[in-house]
Amino acid sequence: MAGRESRRPTAPGEDVKPFTPGKAKEIVMTLQQPAVFCNMVGDWPALHWNAKYLSAVLDGKTIQFRLGLKTVDLVPQFETRCSYVKATLEEFLAWSCGQPSCLSGPFSCYEYSKYWAYADYKYIARIFEDKPEIFQDVRWSDFGFPGRSGKESTLWIGSEGANTPCHLDSYGCNLVLQVQGRKRWHLFPPGDTSFLYPTRIPYEESSIFSKVNVANPDLKRFPEFRNTTAYVVTLSPGQPGRQPNSSSRHQKYRLHHRRDREFGDENTTQTATDMENPMSAQKVEQTKVLLPRPCLCFCCQWPWALCFSGWEDASSGGRQVLLVPRHWWHYVESIDPITVSINSWIELDADHEARVEEAITRMLVCAIKSAENPNDGDLWLNPTEVEATSHEINLQYLNKAVSAYFKCQKASVSEQARPSSTGAEQRTSTSCKRKKMEVGCEPEGCRLLTHEFGFSTFKAEELQKIPFGPHLIQVLPQSQETSSMGTVAVEGDSRDLLCENEGGHFGKLHSTRKQLVISNDCEMPAHQMDSDGSPNASQTALSTNDLLDCLVNPHIISLVAQLLLERTRV
Repeated sequence: MAGRESRRPTAPGEDVKPFTPGKAKEIVMTLQQPAVFCNMVGDWPALHWNAKYLSAVLDGKTIQFRLGLKTVDLVPQFETRCSYVKATLEEFLAWSCGQPSCLSGPFSCYEYSKYWAYADYKYIARIFEDKPEIFQDVRWSDFGFPGRSGKESTLWIGSEGANTPCHLDSYGCNLVLQVQGRKRWHLFPPGDTSFLYPTRIPYEESSIFSKVNVANPDLKRFPEFRNTTAYVVTLSPGQPGRQPNSSSRHQKYRLHHRRDREFGDENTTQTATDMENPMSAQKVEQTKVLLPRPCLCFCCQWPWALCFSGWEDASSGGRQVLLVPRHWWHYVESIDPITVSINSWIELDADHEARVEEAITRMLVCAIKSAENPNDGDLWLNPTEVEATSHEINLQYLNKAVSAYFKCQKASVSEQARPSSTGAEQRTSTSCKRKKMEVGCEPEGCRLLTHEFGFSTFKAEELQKIPFGPHLIQVLPQSQETSSMGTVAVEGDSRDLLCENEGGHFGKLHSTRKQLVISNDCEMPAHQMDSDGSPNASQTALSTNDLLDCLVNPHIISLVAQLLLERTRV
């Protein structure tokens, strides 16, 4: 079996890894669909990074938290409409526990039952700049990226309900380690981009947001969302130090390849999460597992995703690392009272063309939005962007990005003339998602990939080469009838979520951000609606944002970048 062949001899006392660094890197760099690695990080010191431990290490240092309301709305709660406070992790933990001391602290204005808090995108290199030794607690070298540590990683600490609006990252692919609590990921392939109504408002380099609240979609306004295919997985930390035995060989599974209860299909919702004994014939009959038949445990014939044989031992704890491939959309929500996760973005050669596209987008958005009346109150710039850059600076970005593209292309030609190295070694370097555009390029080892925004699906024979099994679990799509999440879509005026889940409140979003119409409300007034509920064309006006949604649509920008590069090449 491919998975067994990838194992290597281990020294006494060394943690057993199911994949060598080279094999893990090959999987990361070639797999075009999301998957979860298990048992790869059991010896990482970062597994102890729960919120209480981090609070002690930070020792009173304040960090910024983003706060949002837990109420459900039809529009995403973008960062421009959140509140922000600076607080210590100790104060955050006290608030999340409802301690009286919070009545006068930074969270005093935010009732825990109504708000969630999220310390998101915290670069470990910055918040622990005075403790550089802690960087080595994170060891991405196990995945084939030597020297990559916490210094190139990001920390996320949230309360129940904390979420990131649905978006895709323009650059790289993503590896995510869950340390504490559970997070539910809703992923959509790049081919679903048009169904997710992409927008660059609020503007942030490297992030393309969806106008759809995927947790509570407005199918009147976004009918094409019905055509999406959701890949849903709940990422959990496992239980370190737990030793399996004969009486507990099959435990509640934590990785949910299933139709989620949140999507209202109660007849097919029963999963092993609710089972004390997953081998019960009655419960097995009720369970709908979306796994191919070959993925069965050889000792019990139970699907790998439901079997803990060999998953959680004392050394590994079954810790899970999610791979989010390039350009996969994702909406992420914390479903436990406290969650902690660590991620790292892996840069790809295709990012060189993506940086040209981002430079074009920045130039257009800044030029058009800066020309608007500043008193209109449209918060178009994401808080992660310090200010709108000038046209001259944006033009410099564009020229440097184009120059870097051709420099790498030239290096690629030289590289192809040499003895070939592994594709994974040729395609990666470190990246930092939210920093300003880096337009420099190290020519050595660069090899440009053919850039396609559409979803590139593996052929059957290619998928067979991937060693799926208990240590690499493929995230599979939901069934066709539930992929559109139609059962929780609010098509009228209702604000109630029509379903529940076992992990806590799901999809509780709120935003007062105005729609891209004249009305300042989240819903268009009744007198501006036709009898069928659609906007009255005679009373609707297009906005600057409507124009931008067309001008900087990812597909359009991709075409413009290709035309620009062709012009420059000549």
